[in-house]
Formats: sequence, structure tokens, C-alpha cells
Amino acid sequence: MSCWFSNAIAAPVQVAQTQTLTEFPEGFYSYLDKKYTIYLGENRGACAYSIDPTEGYEQGNNRFVTARIRQGWSGNACRGVIAFRVLQADCQANKFYEIDREEGPREPGASGPTQYRWRQFEMSLTEYKSEGFGVIRRNTSEDLASKVCSLPVKSTATES
Repeated sequence: MSCWFSNAIAAPVQVAQTQTLTEFPEGFYSYLDKKYTIYLGENRGACAYSIDPTEGYEQGNNRFVTARIRQGWSGNACRGVIAFRVLQADCQANKFYEIDREEGPREPGASGPTQYRWRQFEMSLTEYKSEGFGVIRRNTSEDLASKVCSLPVKSTATES
């Protein structure tokens, strides 16, 4: 049995400096801090999840909220991250999920619009003290569902 290894050397890449965004509102991050006031906790990647208590939507037994994701207290894996995700609380089953959209597989040579499917991932998060790394509590899927299901909601029913 023989093995052959190839060594490839890449030339350094130079990234062009972009212009500074001059009209970015300085108060944007403080606006987000005021809007997303309910801290749900952090995931294992040290990303903190917060929601706006006035932006819940109800459909059947489900409540949907948008979470702001940013760096948490427990680490720096999400340093510089600002993202938004859809979360679902199933108020009947008392479970909490993060919703993700995945591009569906396509047949070779197929044309047409890209197909997507929705996936649910059950969540639990950990709350930390704001000063240091002390764990306050572990929020299970059931804890998070109860918290979101207790918030006031807007109906997603069709409006006339």
C-alpha cells in the first residue's frame, strides 16, 4: 500500500479596505438593547438570545418570536456577531425550538426555483450572571416555552 501526499502553498491574500460607513446610526445598538429586553440565556457557543416581549405571534398552539443573537457573558465565540433567528414555543407540548431553513436537494440538471424546507431544533439555554461566569440556572425547553407562552401575542390570522 502506498500513500502520496501533496503539499500546496497558497499565496497570501490581500483584502481591500472598504470605505467607512458614514451614515450608520451610532444609536442603533442601544436601540436593539432597548427593543430585545427579555434575556433567554446562552447556548453552548456563548451566543446570547434575547427577544422583544411585544413582538410575539400566535398561530394555533404555537408562539413565534424573533431572537436577537449576540455575544453572551460566558465566552467570546459570538464576539462581533449580530444575528436574528425565528424561535417557536409549542404551548401545548410545552417545547421550545429554533427554526432553520435548509435548501432542499435538487435533481442533477433540474431547473426552477430553489426548494427549501423548515427544520426545528429543540433548545435549552443557560443564564449567567452579568459579572463573571457564574451560572444562574439552566433553562430547559419547557422553561423557555413557558416563558414565551406567557407573553402577550399578535395573531397571524389574515387581516381584512
